[in-house]
Amino acid sequence: MIKREKNSEYLVFITLVLLAFFLFGFSIYAAGPGTITYQGTVSDSVGAIPPDTNYAMRFTLFNALSAGTQKWQELHTGGNAVPVTKGCFSAELGSISSFPATLFQDNANLWLEVEVDLNANGFEGTEKYSPRVPFTAAPYAFQSDRATTATFAQSALKNLIRNFVVASGESVSAGDVVVFINENVKKGPSRDFGSEYVFNSASTSYICAAALSNTKFVVAYGDFGNSWYGTAVVGAVSGNTITYGSEYVYNSADTRYISAAALSNTKFVVAYLDFGNSGYGTAVVGEVSGNTITYGSKYVYNSASTWHPSAAALSATKFVVAYGDGGNSQYGTAVVGEVSGNNITFGSEYVYNSASTDFISATALSSNKFVVAYQDVENSQYGTAVVGDVSGNVITFGSEYVYNSATTVYNSAATLYNTKFVVVYYDEGNSWYGTAVVGDVSGNVITFGSEYVYNSAITHSPSTAALSNTKFVVAYRDFGNSQYGTALVGEVSGNTITYGSEYVYNSVDTRSVSAAALSNTKFVVAYLDLGNSSYGTAVVADLGIPLGIADAAASSGETVPVILHGISDHHSSLVPGAFYYGQPDGSLTATATDTRVGVAISPTELLLDIER
Repeated sequence: MIKREKNSEYLVFITLVLLAFFLFGFSIYAAGPGTITYQGTVSDSVGAIPPDTNYAMRFTLFNALSAGTQKWQELHTGGNAVPVTKGCFSAELGSISSFPATLFQDNANLWLEVEVDLNANGFEGTEKYSPRVPFTAAPYAFQSDRATTATFAQSALKNLIRNFVVASGESVSAGDVVVFINENVKKGPSRDFGSEYVFNSASTSYICAAALSNTKFVVAYGDFGNSWYGTAVVGAVSGNTITYGSEYVYNSADTRYISAAALSNTKFVVAYLDFGNSGYGTAVVGEVSGNTITYGSKYVYNSASTWHPSAAALSATKFVVAYGDGGNSQYGTAVVGEVSGNNITFGSEYVYNSASTDFISATALSSNKFVVAYQDVENSQYGTAVVGDVSGNVITFGSEYVYNSATTVYNSAATLYNTKFVVVYYDEGNSWYGTAVVGDVSGNVITFGSEYVYNSAITHSPSTAALSNTKFVVAYRDFGNSQYGTALVGEVSGNTITYGSEYVYNSVDTRSVSAAALSNTKFVVAYLDLGNSSYGTAVVADLGIPLGIADAAASSGETVPVILHGISDHHSSLVPGAFYYGQPDGSLTATATDTRVGVAISPTELLLDIER
């Protein structure tokens, strides 16, 4: 799921200062601060891009990640509005309102807030990118008044460098790849998992997490400590700490096969099997205020036994549920639900697979299109997917497309953007290895790339969530490592997937895993912790932002200069022309990972090209 910011129609995804050009002229003394070319992308909650045109934008620098004091602001309006083409934009910061002469000397840390007026009615709170972006383009080059020689000027132009504080308990050496996590740096790329936080002190199953915002999520589950009642709880995230509200029951009966989807940052829907009502497929809307949940009435969408329902939000007022219909030979079926307040109105049911269908996962591509991945039981249990088009409450399906010609279990699909998705699964045709594949959508036609193994061992309960339009996370139960709860990040280029390292988040048997993306660098995993009485538990992971190369050695709490852009010469034995990638210990490797760092231009020099 791609995170939403309040109820905005569009969501701003900002890359971290891709280009920074400093305009000096020949006299470095007279130049003063220059301009920064800042690039980013804009897309809606399911990855759709806004129309190509010029949009008013507001850029503001603060001295804190939240609240804080405004230090600089620039408006790009009227004739200075920023062109957005295919969702991409580029703005020259400092071209309208100059940066104060001592801005970067006086402020050790700055954060950039970006607002985009997408509906031409002024800047609204719902059109603000959140969280603020650490403003990494404040190198010594900006401090041109310090330059007293041509040698210094040359150095300043060669590298863009900024000081950061090394995280507690960490150390870095010159030449290490470093990442920005919780306002400090450490060797990377790394996955900074916080502590585990219990949300239900009883046996918990059929767990499903959904992100409401970048600091809040909801978990729906079956509570064995309370007669398997359908229950949900809100988790608030600060850093990597989770604080839960009270638990709220939405179904006072045995509740199974639960799927939750966020409709907005204050509303979600849960689809489930109600064993208090003959196992009928049922749904309910939950409204969140703070950490309190208020439910609407329950609505039946399938008056028969219902298997593996999967809900996906099409908009703030519409969702789709895909399921196996036990009243119709367990055919793969889907239905659209429209939400008004906390009331749901369902359309007719539409069959997408006229055969027994299991292990179903739906994901929205746009407000009128979704994809369903599933096991087609009567086609040798192959992994299969189909696109559904929605008009009102009517669904029209395209052809079915096989992505794995073997028994395929535990499908989990996530949208990367409106024409691309990823499916992760357990491939019985390849020793039950954890595997993923990318699908491209054109109309109702799906073209799959090759399959890529992410875990060369038996893999259960995989759950995936999109972090951006090129990255996703997979959390799973790793039978190759004592069934520990494990996660990794996959990066997509075309239809090729490159994986980062595996990270254990729970060093005991872990089941009923569900991952939800909070932002493009942070996600939450909810799960059953068999090492703690099967309690429902969750943990937050921060991927960090790849920053650059450490320019010196430093230890915990010390300041270290980091090369953000340009050339790093702290290396040896590089192969000129080869690309290098970051490893968890901060070293470089020519083997592709999910963090590209740069290209070697000599045996000792690396030209940084970091994918932030």
